[in-house]
Amino acid sequence: MNESVSLALDSDEALVLFELAHRLAEVDRTCLPAECAVLGILITQMERTLSAPFAEEYVSMVDAARSRVAQKWGRT
Repeated sequence: MNESVSLALDSDEALVLFELAHRLAEVDRTCLPAECAVLGILITQMERTLSAPFAEEYVSMVDAARSRVAQKWGRT
């Protein structure tokens, strides 16, 4: 089974997910080979889509996105 799957995230959610995935890829050495591969694919695809990771103010953009997502989903 090799069907494509699309996910819909707003730009804040995508940025928060990108940061989480990137952080996991750097520190989580317990992932299985297939999990690590998929995490790398996710990061690569998100880098092609998002411009924020390459912005000078990336850290503040992530912080602001985290706040908005937490507030949106009642996690403040």
